[in-house]
Amino acid sequence: MQTTDDLGFIHTWVPAEASSPYPVTLLLLHGTGGDENALLSVGNELWPGAALLGLRGKVLENGMPSSFRRFTEAGNEDIKSRTEELAQFINAASKRYDFSRRRLIVVGYSNGANFAASLILLHPHYLAGAVLFRGNGALGARSDSRF
Repeated sequence: MQTTDDLGFIHTWVPAEASSPYPVTLLLLHGTGGDENALLSVGNELWPGAALLGLRGKVLENGMPSSFRRFTEAGNEDIKSRTEELAQFINAASKRYDFSRRRLIVVGYSNGANFAASLILLHPHYLAGAVLFRGNGALGARSDSRF
């Protein structure tokens, strides 16, 4: 496992197990207050042996890392620009770590799930699939634990 702050995001890279002939890479996007390591165990449970790429959000919400500002008029533009940054990161990381975007699955929790949804909408060609936990119906809308 290596943590670095180059390529535009603080991130953790865990290579796929050597026994994987066609490795999958899981892009892990945490919820507000998490970090680049928050979903590593979830990634291991979802797809044992997959490469794991955990990102730390660049925005601070009440002092906690987040992927984008909450949904407001300014936040709407923020998520679009943050999604473009993420797309550039994916391009650079796929070259650096030698993984295929065709085998990239995004895993997002809460704020990270909304960020992943934005990536799916703006850059659907970047992903093979997605697993989204506790995303909101409207990007960045206030979280509510009731169903």
